[in-house]
Amino acid sequence: MKYSIASSFARLTLALFLAVLLLTVAGRALTMSGAASACASWPYCLPGGPLGWLKMLHLGLAGLASILMVVLLLKVWREHRQDSVLLPLTTITAVLFFGQVLVGAVQVIRGFPLHLLVLHLFTAISLWIALTALMLLSGQLERDGIAERRPGLRTRLRDFFALTKPLIVALLLVTTLAGLVAGGPGPLPPLPCGLYWVAPLQRAVPLPSINTSIASWTRRCSGRRSARSQPAA
Repeated sequence: MKYSIASSFARLTLALFLAVLLLTVAGRALTMSGAASACASWPYCLPGGPLGWLKMLHLGLAGLASILMVVLLLKVWREHRQDSVLLPLTTITAVLFFGQVLVGAVQVIRGFPLHLLVLHLFTAISLWIALTALMLLSGQLERDGIAERRPGLRTRLRDFFALTKPLIVALLLVTTLAGLVAGGPGPLPPLPCGLYWVAPLQRAVPLPSINTSIASWTRRCSGRRSARSQPAA
């Protein structure tokens, strides 16, 4: 296999690899020199010496690597959505990267406890494995992918209704309500008078709880209509 940076995705992945490498070196120097205690606030601090500037360099590299990671993630979802290897590998790398950033921030806030140091180490190892594999894989791309056209609002709505099937969901809710009523101890709660289609259920469903509730609802709504039809005195 010949590694090539002919594609912009490969160049962006290589830039991310180098940024994470510098970030790791700066983090290691930060740990060995004790510069973390010299500038203990997060996410930034006012450096008062070389150790404080080392901490700021580490934070700056973390911000740069985060931007590159977000750009790379958006690019793979836009241009390589159909790639069954590149897409999940880039997504996993992004999850590991931001997970490590989160663990690093928490360990600074909590004073570098041992369990967070161990977790940060293992996330760093996992990130390096995924990032190295991603860099080698992206080097096999001969050209950039083609960005897929984003569908319009009408297409999205049609796909939404095709996937969610709201009519089927409504029917399931109705059958669920009927099951709750059939197994419930008492009658239905009061129904609004606008639901005129509920009355035929009294003849169609021979359940005492439903019949009692619908009969009560019918009398109440009939009384309201009679009161509105009478002229005011």
